[in-house]
Amino acid sequence: MDRMSNETPPKPKYAWIRVAGQCSFIPVYLALFPIAFRYIGLWLDGMCGTTWLENVFLFLGLISGARQTYFLIKNLIEAQDQ
Repeated sequence: MDRMSNETPPKPKYAWIRVAGQCSFIPVYLALFPIAFRYIGLWLDGMCGTTWLENVFLFLGLISGARQTYFLIKNLIEAQDQ
């Protein structure tokens, strides 16, 4: 007889490894994005002869890292609910 449709499938035995691997990207997002954006801003400051683009790009890197972290955590929570 077929399985009942409201039964949830069994969780994989090593699903925690996938979750731990994805969570290990959080420090990368929060550290690498601001550093990379800051250096882009420094490069643009040198090219344009300005002094304020470094700060703007550093701020954009902080926002971008926080955004990626938010979406990663959101996807992990949705995957746990399924």
